[in-house]
Amino acid sequence: MQVGETSKFYRPDNQAAPSRRNRVLGGRGGGRGGGKIRRLALPGPGSCAIIKFTWGGGVEEIKPQYRPEWDKKTSGERESRAVNRMGREEEYLMDLTERTLSSETVYQGKIVTLLVDQAELPNGMQAKREVVLHPGGVAILPLDRDGNVTLVQQYRYPFHQLLLELPAGKLDEGEDHRVAAARELSEETGLEAGELTYLGCILASPGFCTEKLHMYLARDLSRAQSHPDDDEFLNIVTMPFEELVQKVMDGTLEDAKTVATVLKTKVLLNL
Repeated sequence: MQVGETSKFYRPDNQAAPSRRNRVLGGRGGGRGGGKIRRLALPGPGSCAIIKFTWGGGVEEIKPQYRPEWDKKTSGERESRAVNRMGREEEYLMDLTERTLSSETVYQGKIVTLLVDQAELPNGMQAKREVVLHPGGVAILPLDRDGNVTLVQQYRYPFHQLLLELPAGKLDEGEDHRVAAARELSEETGLEAGELTYLGCILASPGFCTEKLHMYLARDLSRAQSHPDDDEFLNIVTMPFEELVQKVMDGTLEDAKTVATVLKTKVLLNL
């Protein structure tokens, strides 16, 4: 599938596949407002809600229900809760919290720590969760007065591939991310920024990793001497911001932190 290509996965004449806890109770409706009706299991013994969805993806109607026969399908802890919790609107949606029961450190590395946890799921069952602890990092987009961006090209061993990226790096222990952004920019490119604009943060891979990556726009640049880490080998690449945006949009540039920072900058500066 090419970048920009659109595939339609849902059409009004499709029927949803039924499941044990999420059954389709109704069929097609008419027009844009017509949609499927589903029963959603909720926390609390016997609790559920009937939800009607519009074809646009919105919720048209929510009707709480109470099914005492569902009590036997819940865990003992859930049966100790109030039987009918449907009186308050904020409890119509399921509590998705997973509670840590135990945690074991199986690897302690230079950058990451790997935990294997046992967690209780919302339905009372248990599951194993592998968690990578990461100190977090920063990515910096250095934009000069002529509209050019300084990037780095480096070999990424996990993919065995050369990647074009924005200057970036991990936080040192206890380090403020703004300080880290200025440090990494100087180390990798030899640039110093008179102005750093915070663009927010992204969760790099929240399914298993705690890394939070902070993004900065660097302007009012001056040139100094780069000093990368001993195990870091980089090529410096400069290109117009418009060309960089094009590489993001056509899929040539795949690095996630660079994609997010470029698009945030484009929106912020209306470029």
